[in-house]
Amino acid sequence: SAHAEAVGKVQLKETFGAFSGGALMSTFGPMATGYARVRASVGAKPLVDKNGQWPVAVLSHSLSGWRHINSTYLVEIASHGAVAIGLEHCDRSACLALSNNLPHAVLATYAEREDMLKTAADDNTSSSTSPPPEGADDAEAVVMKYRHAQCAQRRSEVIAALDGVEAALRARFANDLPPSTKLCRADRDVAVLGQSFGGASAASCILSKTHAHRFSHCLLYDPWIEGERDRMLPLKREDFDNPLSSSLKKLVIWRNGRSVLWNICKANWDALAAKSPEVSVVHDYAECGHFAQTDAPVVFESGPFAFLYKAIKGTDGEPDARMTLNQSVDETMSALDDGWFLVTDEQFQQEPPTTTR
Repeated sequence: SAHAEAVGKVQLKETFGAFSGGALMSTFGPMATGYARVRASVGAKPLVDKNGQWPVAVLSHSLSGWRHINSTYLVEIASHGAVAIGLEHCDRSACLALSNNLPHAVLATYAEREDMLKTAADDNTSSSTSPPPEGADDAEAVVMKYRHAQCAQRRSEVIAALDGVEAALRARFANDLPPSTKLCRADRDVAVLGQSFGGASAASCILSKTHAHRFSHCLLYDPWIEGERDRMLPLKREDFDNPLSSSLKKLVIWRNGRSVLWNICKANWDALAAKSPEVSVVHDYAECGHFAQTDAPVVFESGPFAFLYKAIKGTDGEPDARMTLNQSVDETMSALDDGWFLVTDEQFQQEPPTTTR
């Protein structure tokens, strides 16, 4: 598949080269995963919330991730009667972003991102994720500017997905209902989830002065938030310094001790949780690597080429991948099992919170 080829170009580039890695994954990828499928049914009758509105969760993927890499969480959340949105970001951070409306139409690829970051340049447009021209002196500044722009675009895509989900549901399930009837609660009490770069994107949502009131739960899986002062990325320091909204009821951070992010991000994880300790929970996975809370280790370690995957990745000393994923899924559902699935009609009528803590 197109996604398999894109993953191979990114993840196997150092071992086999981009072309060979892509060819290997496109040829053997489905076999290597044991022809894994997302555990969901197309066209199944939806569960209806007793209040008539489905809760909404949205998940932002990692750098070089794609829409299915965290599907276990989305499927589990959806199975409890919620709308679960799996984004595929178009900021060139996904291994491949495909259009849902135009079959096989490629919107953006991760490989383009790599080439752009090798060019030390400055395009003087801080909100643009287009390739910078050649000629800049400070390569680090260019990378930071690009990452900040990517994070801002990712947040915009999260908001756009929430803004559009009502119409999408109406077209699919209830096109004949009057406009005043809402099918989901995408304007408030939203749960935002993110892994790695997606963790920074999710954190950006709950720290936004404009959009934070829409989110009640934020779940961050080994989030990528590194750097001090004005050198922070991919989240901007000025965004990170904002207080958390009073609408936030739960902030959960998973920290993986064998992750490449542990030493460079731990101080920022602690600082984020310290903003509102009464709603913050931290789960430490001391023996796990960066991708422990994704589907990738389980899928590849369960396939016929598990020995090759383990040889390339190196998994000595790490706990069983499926056990780790199941544990983090259980912790995810526990975080949401605080009334999130059963918000009352009265709560929908409240004005968005304006106070912060």
